[in-house]
Amino acid sequence: MNDEQFRESLRADVAGLKYEPRDEVVFARLAARIRERTVYRPQATVAGLLSRWFRPVAAALALASALLLMVTYTEQQLESIDGYSSRPEVTMAAEDLYRVVE
Repeated sequence: MNDEQFRESLRADVAGLKYEPRDEVVFARLAARIRERTVYRPQATVAGLLSRWFRPVAAALALASALLLMVTYTEQQLESIDGYSSRPEVTMAAEDLYRVVE
């Protein structure tokens, strides 16, 4: 199968998926909806601008505070474990019992 045959079969398969409004009223409504979403956007309000700016900042602060709490909790747990292992070590001098003679 060459490129032309592939493209023709692809066009034939896709032809059923293509939407073409047959009625002039449907076409006018479709054009009006597209125009409404693209051209006639409402003006930005102060509340809208603040909410779009504040949401990412609030999410970053929440993530940073959760990370900070996790780090402090982990450090406290490690300090308590270090407290158990910091008991005085018992060292024995065994040089009187075992000597290496050359």
